[in-house]
Amino acid sequence: MVVLLEQKNAFIITLVPNRSAGLLQNIMCGAFLAFVSVTVAVGWLIMGVWPVVPFAGLEIALLFTVLRRVYRANQKTQTVTLQLASICVRNIALRQQRSVQLLRSRAQFSVAQNAGAQGGDIHLFDHANRVQLGSFLNDDDKQSLIEALRRQGLPIQRYLPSTLAI
Repeated sequence: MVVLLEQKNAFIITLVPNRSAGLLQNIMCGAFLAFVSVTVAVGWLIMGVWPVVPFAGLEIALLFTVLRRVYRANQKTQTVTLQLASICVRNIALRQQRSVQLLRSRAQFSVAQNAGAQGGDIHLFDHANRVQLGSFLNDDDKQSLIEALRRQGLPIQRYLPSTLAI
Protein backbone atom coordinates (compact mmCIF):
# COMPACT_ATOMS: atom_id res chain seq x y z
CA MET A 1 0.00 0.00 0.00
CA VAL A 2 1.29 3.48 -0.88
CA VAL A 3 0.16 6.38 1.33
CA LEU A 4 0.95 9.92 0.17
CA LEU A 5 1.02 12.87 2.57
CA GLU A 6 1.83 16.42 1.57
CA GLN A 7 3.03 18.72 4.32
CA LYS A 8 4.25 22.30 4.38
CA ASN A 9 7.94 21.62 3.65
CA ALA A 10 7.91 17.92 2.82
CA PHE A 11 6.21 15.24 0.77
CA ILE A 12 5.99 11.92 2.61
CA ILE A 13 5.47 8.56 0.91
CA THR A 14 4.76 5.66 3.26
CA LEU A 15 5.10 2.13 1.87
CA VAL A 16 3.41 -0.72 3.72
CA PRO A 17 2.98 -4.34 2.59
CA ASN A 18 -0.56 -5.54 1.96
CA ARG A 19 -1.73 -7.36 5.06
CA SER A 20 -4.67 -9.64 4.48
CA ALA A 21 -4.69 -10.85 8.10
CA GLY A 22 -3.74 -9.21 11.36
CA LEU A 23 -2.41 -10.80 14.53
CA LEU A 24 -5.84 -11.90 15.80
CA GLN A 25 -6.77 -13.50 12.46
CA ASN A 26 -3.44 -15.36 12.38
CA ILE A 27 -4.00 -16.68 15.92
CA MET A 28 -7.57 -17.74 15.09
CA CYS A 29 -6.45 -19.51 11.90
CA GLY A 30 -3.61 -21.26 13.75
CA ALA A 31 -5.91 -22.29 16.60
CA PHE A 32 -8.46 -23.76 14.17
CA LEU A 33 -5.79 -25.75 12.29
CA ALA A 34 -4.26 -26.89 15.59
CA PHE A 35 -7.72 -28.07 16.74
CA VAL A 36 -8.14 -30.09 13.53
CA SER A 37 -4.66 -31.59 13.91
CA VAL A 38 -5.24 -32.56 17.56
CA THR A 39 -8.65 -34.04 16.70
CA VAL A 40 -7.12 -36.24 13.98
CA ALA A 41 -4.24 -37.24 16.29
CA VAL A 42 -6.66 -38.21 19.08
CA GLY A 43 -8.68 -40.25 16.59
CA TRP A 44 -5.56 -42.18 15.60
CA LEU A 45 -4.58 -42.52 19.27
CA ILE A 46 -7.96 -44.11 20.08
CA MET A 47 -7.43 -46.55 17.21
CA GLY A 48 -4.07 -47.51 18.72
CA VAL A 49 -1.69 -45.68 16.41
CA TRP A 50 0.03 -43.67 19.12
CA PRO A 51 3.16 -42.67 17.06
CA VAL A 52 1.00 -40.12 15.20
CA VAL A 53 0.61 -37.90 18.31
CA PRO A 54 4.17 -36.48 18.42
CA PHE A 55 3.98 -35.61 14.73
CA ALA A 56 0.78 -33.69 15.37
CA GLY A 57 2.66 -31.67 17.99
CA LEU A 58 5.48 -30.99 15.53
CA GLU A 59 2.94 -29.97 12.90
CA ILE A 60 1.34 -27.46 15.29
CA ALA A 61 4.71 -26.04 16.33
CA LEU A 62 5.75 -25.65 12.68
CA LEU A 63 2.42 -24.01 11.82
CA PHE A 64 2.74 -21.38 14.55
CA THR A 65 6.40 -20.78 13.64
CA VAL A 66 5.47 -20.09 10.01
CA LEU A 67 2.54 -17.86 11.01
CA ARG A 68 4.83 -15.89 13.33
CA ARG A 69 7.49 -15.40 10.64
CA VAL A 70 4.93 -14.27 8.06
CA TYR A 71 3.40 -11.83 10.55
CA ARG A 72 6.81 -10.40 11.42
CA ALA A 73 7.77 -10.07 7.74
CA ASN A 74 4.61 -8.05 7.10
CA GLN A 75 5.47 -5.51 9.79
CA LYS A 76 7.92 -3.71 7.49
CA THR A 77 7.35 -0.06 6.69
CA GLN A 78 9.35 2.22 4.46
CA THR A 79 8.99 6.00 4.63
CA VAL A 80 10.39 8.32 1.96
CA THR A 81 10.47 11.99 3.00
CA LEU A 82 11.19 14.37 0.14
CA GLN A 83 12.29 17.83 1.31
CA LEU A 84 13.72 20.76 -0.64
CA ALA A 85 17.38 19.82 -0.16
CA SER A 86 17.32 16.18 0.91
CA ILE A 87 15.50 12.88 0.75
CA CYS A 88 15.32 10.64 3.79
CA VAL A 89 14.48 6.95 3.37
CA ARG A 90 13.61 5.22 6.64
CA ASN A 91 13.28 1.43 6.78
CA ILE A 92 11.37 0.25 9.82
CA ALA A 93 11.09 -3.41 10.76
CA LEU A 94 9.79 -4.84 14.03
CA ARG A 95 12.64 -3.74 16.28
CA GLN A 96 15.01 -2.25 13.74
CA GLN A 97 15.18 1.14 12.14
CA ARG A 98 17.60 2.29 9.46
CA SER A 99 17.80 5.70 7.80
CA VAL A 100 19.56 6.85 4.64
CA GLN A 101 19.92 10.49 3.56
CA LEU A 102 20.25 11.43 -0.11
CA LEU A 103 20.90 14.80 -1.75
CA ARG A 104 17.76 15.92 -3.58
CA SER A 105 19.75 17.76 -6.27
CA ARG A 106 21.60 14.56 -7.25
CA ALA A 107 18.85 12.05 -6.55
CA GLN A 108 17.11 10.03 -9.21
CA PHE A 109 15.30 6.75 -9.31
CA SER A 110 15.61 3.73 -11.52
CA VAL A 111 13.17 1.01 -12.46
CA ALA A 112 14.39 -2.40 -13.61
CA GLN A 113 11.93 -3.63 -16.19
CA ASN A 114 11.60 -7.38 -15.77
CA ALA A 115 10.47 -9.25 -18.86
CA GLY A 116 6.69 -9.56 -18.89
CA ALA A 117 6.18 -7.65 -15.65
CA GLN A 118 4.62 -4.23 -15.19
CA GLY A 119 6.68 -3.09 -12.23
CA GLY A 120 10.24 -3.94 -11.46
CA ASP A 121 12.79 -3.20 -8.79
CA ILE A 122 12.72 0.48 -7.86
CA HIS A 123 15.91 2.10 -6.58
CA LEU A 124 16.45 5.64 -5.34
CA PHE A 125 20.05 6.80 -5.55
CA ASP A 126 22.44 9.72 -5.53
CA HIS A 127 26.24 9.93 -5.85
CA ALA A 128 26.85 8.08 -2.56
CA ASN A 129 23.83 5.91 -1.69
CA ARG A 130 21.47 3.48 -3.35
CA VAL A 131 18.26 2.28 -1.67
CA GLN A 132 15.70 -0.21 -2.94
CA LEU A 133 12.15 1.02 -2.47
CA GLY A 134 9.07 -1.11 -1.92
CA SER A 135 10.51 -4.57 -2.50
CA PHE A 136 7.39 -5.92 -0.78
CA LEU A 137 4.87 -4.00 -2.95
CA ASN A 138 2.68 -5.54 -5.63
CA ASP A 139 2.83 -4.26 -9.25
CA ASP A 140 -0.05 -1.78 -8.88
CA ASP A 141 1.50 -0.24 -5.77
CA LYS A 142 4.88 -0.03 -7.51
CA GLN A 143 3.23 1.89 -10.36
CA SER A 144 1.69 4.28 -7.79
CA LEU A 145 5.11 4.78 -6.22
CA ILE A 146 6.72 5.49 -9.62
CA GLU A 147 4.02 8.05 -10.42
CA ALA A 148 4.43 9.75 -7.02
CA LEU A 149 8.21 10.02 -7.47
CA ARG A 150 7.78 11.29 -11.02
CA ARG A 151 5.31 13.99 -9.87
CA GLN A 152 7.92 15.16 -7.36
CA GLY A 153 10.31 15.89 -10.22
CA LEU A 154 12.83 13.09 -9.73
CA PRO A 155 14.50 11.92 -12.95
CA ILE A 156 13.86 8.31 -13.90
CA GLN A 157 16.05 5.68 -15.54
CA ARG A 158 14.56 2.50 -16.97
CA TYR A 159 16.74 -0.47 -17.75
CA LEU A 160 16.63 -4.20 -18.22
CA PRO A 161 18.40 -6.19 -15.48
CA SER A 162 20.50 -7.95 -18.13
CA THR A 163 22.04 -4.61 -19.20
CA LEU A 164 23.56 -3.91 -15.79
CA ALA A 165 27.32 -4.10 -15.59
CA ILE A 166 28.53 -6.33 -12.79
